[in-house]
Amino acid sequence: MAAGTSVTDVKTPFKQLSGSFVIDSASLAAAAVITHTVAIPGVKIGDGIVFSPRVAMVAGAVFYQPTCLVDGTVSWVQYNPTAGAVDLASMTVDYVITRGRKGSIT
Repeated sequence: MAAGTSVTDVKTPFKQLSGSFVIDSASLAAAAVITHTVAIPGVKIGDGIVFSPRVAMVAGAVFYQPTCLVDGTVSWVQYNPTAGAVDLASMTVDYVITRGRKGSIT
């Protein structure tokens, strides 16, 4: 499991965390699905999560919405809908996590 780094508490009307992590996925076979999990300290179930890879996505590599199912971790699915294998390069992924006014990110 990869680990999130560079966590910054951003002061906004909503509580926010931001940072980045590096992921190095294996090749993704035709019509295959991979579930990834990354440790991000401070993330909680119900938080809003946005990922932004720093590289152009390889054709056929689809990221589905990241979700926190266990406090401190984020999981997401990557899917290859094409008829051929997709070679996924190592990439840095930036993230932003938001929580409404009633919660606090610690």
